[in-house]
Amino acid sequence: LWHAGRWTAGKIKWTKDGVDWFMRGGRAYSVAFGDPYPPNPPVFHPPQEGDAVNMSAVAVTPDGKAWFTSGRLYTGESGVDGQVYGVASWDGRAFTYYDPVGDIGLPQRDVRDLVAWPDGRLIFASPSAGLVIWNPATGERKSIRAGAGIPSDQIRRLEVDTMVNPPALHVATAGGAAVIRVLP
Repeated sequence: LWHAGRWTAGKIKWTKDGVDWFMRGGRAYSVAFGDPYPPNPPVFHPPQEGDAVNMSAVAVTPDGKAWFTSGRLYTGESGVDGQVYGVASWDGRAFTYYDPVGDIGLPQRDVRDLVAWPDGRLIFASPSAGLVIWNPATGERKSIRAGAGIPSDQIRRLEVDTMVNPPALHVATAGGAAVIRVLP
């Protein structure tokens, strides 16, 4: 199970014993970023160790890469002086960093949520500018804005439902929810 939070991220190992799950004493992770540091480097590097980076999402693409995003909390609080840190991918050996605006084509640096589509594309949710669907393999990007498939540009959360065919993208917005079955 991959997770990403205010300071750290990692891949938690599964154990069926609830007591063992709780009492692992720091041995719960097969991969850990940021805690303890060193030796576990953080996903994003804030100006000072201990500053929050507010990872807003983590998703894993079919090629096994883990993707992390940084975004403001609902209260507007984030990092140092409202700083957000962008997007990072981890291929099992090293991180690659992306500027959400310049490299991916998002309308703003702040990323609210992220999901991986089964074909390898990533879907980024913006707090106030809709969705961007990006193919990391080709660089192709498409936008979905309010009135063209979603009720509001203010995205709250995303979810991919792969129990249906074709998969469904559930989009929660400030103006209601939408289900998208065919991506542009």
